[in-house]
Amino acid sequence: MGGHPAIPAMIRHTASWIAVFSALVAISCGRVAPRFAPHPGSLAVHSNPPGASIILDGFPTGLVTPDTIPTLEVGEYVLRVGIEGFSSEPESVVVEVFPDAVTLATFVLSAPSTGSIEVTSTPAGASIVLDHGSTGLVTPDTLVAITPGHHVVTVSLEGHDTVPETLAVTVVADEMAHADFTLVEWPPGPQKVVLLESLSNVSCVGCPELAATLFGLMSQRGYGTDRLLLIKYSMNWPLATDPMHMANTADNLARMNYYMPYLNVGIPTLVGDGSLLGQSGTPPDFDGLVALVDAMFAADPGFTVTVEAPLSPGGAEATVTLVSSRRVDLAGCALRVALVENPVVFEEPPGSEGETEFHWVMRDFATAEGALPALDSGEPLVRTVSLTRSSAWIAENLSVIAFVQNVATKAVLQAGFAAATPGAGVSVRIESETRAVSPEPAGGMPR
Repeated sequence: MGGHPAIPAMIRHTASWIAVFSALVAISCGRVAPRFAPHPGSLAVHSNPPGASIILDGFPTGLVTPDTIPTLEVGEYVLRVGIEGFSSEPESVVVEVFPDAVTLATFVLSAPSTGSIEVTSTPAGASIVLDHGSTGLVTPDTLVAITPGHHVVTVSLEGHDTVPETLAVTVVADEMAHADFTLVEWPPGPQKVVLLESLSNVSCVGCPELAATLFGLMSQRGYGTDRLLLIKYSMNWPLATDPMHMANTADNLARMNYYMPYLNVGIPTLVGDGSLLGQSGTPPDFDGLVALVDAMFAADPGFTVTVEAPLSPGGAEATVTLVSSRRVDLAGCALRVALVENPVVFEEPPGSEGETEFHWVMRDFATAEGALPALDSGEPLVRTVSLTRSSAWIAENLSVIAFVQNVATKAVLQAGFAAATPGAGVSVRIESETRAVSPEPAGGMPR
């Protein structure tokens, strides 16, 4: 049998085309056999309780249980879920995604075992703070569901120091820890000394009535210079030549300008601890002033102001001491010192209102320090300031008033007083000259 002569040729021809086709496929595909991807699948993830973050192959998906991750390539994945403070069972699983199918994975989450802290104090009623955050509870009480580990407990009660200040507590699962505190009551704080400052003039309508109210109050039991002080500043209107204004124009104008926001209507104007009392031009009456001063007495300054004021022939060298019972922040505060004369008596009325006797008249004024540091308990702050006096001022009538004032808010935190003590070369009594009465000008600022 010789066979058909065309068949070998046909086979050879077919083999050539197969070779060419194989070569083209190899060239076009980079010599890599083609791979046809199957249809994608999806992964449904559940947990009990729900709300767990879903993590796939170590990367957060941004999804929380229950949810489904769609269009995943077929294959195996490592799946985890998590809720802060919970443990997962299982911790992780390897899941396989099949084409056109939904794979289900379920986790059970359990809260870790917790402990508790019993917090007590003597006396009771102190606010409880855990890890620097308020719990809203007061002693005695128990803090529950506390994560095992180290925690810091503190308590606070107004007017008391806490011993110890804080306690480090270790919480063990399913056990109760204890934190017990002793509260030590603060000793009675320093009494508040209230400072009144009046702005007036010898020809001011209503000023004599204010002066009588102030003099009457300071003559009452409980309102002496250990609790209530007064400085009178003399304005330059209605009478520009008010003799007490003329005696120290610069300091009187400086205090007037400092309290200018209170002078909308005019004088008399009364300031108490840096705040306007009543209205400008209409200060409170006696009963109203008593109520206002009593309310100011209730303030707790936390420190005292004591003054020593020996006189010299030309002035007074005032030593002011601040002593605190606790740490007091005096940021923004200045120490101010005034030399005052009480009374100042004229033989004839120097103005149009008939007054001849004036009380607590400012003679010299100084700011000893414009930016006070904080006060610490048991560490006195001492400052000395020189004040100038005239030989016409009666030495035995001179006193020094010192006070701490917040420069921005004008609030007076505390004040102190001392009668000036004659030093070497100072006569106990210096007779004053007869004060002349100056005529009142036709014009001037209205009251």
